[in-house]
Amino acid sequence: MRDIKFRGKRTSNGQWVYGYYVQTPKGEHLIYLQPFAEASQNTYYHVDAKTVGQFTGLMDISGMPIYEGDVVCFPKI
Repeated sequence: MRDIKFRGKRTSNGQWVYGYYVQTPKGEHLIYLQPFAEASQNTYYHVDAKTVGQFTGLMDISGMPIYEGDVVCFPKI
């Protein structure tokens, strides 16, 4: 079974954050750094909804995870 994880760009500084995505009833888009069940005090960041992507379960040639919305280039043969 693959990991269910997400990434998104923080609205405060544009840096990528990785973790668990939640959209609140108020319309906020948040990424939590730890699953709810494992965290007593969980850190979260507000993220831009347009940048949120889920982990596909695949890795690129360098071993980096591929997320939805990534641009993947194939070498010419």
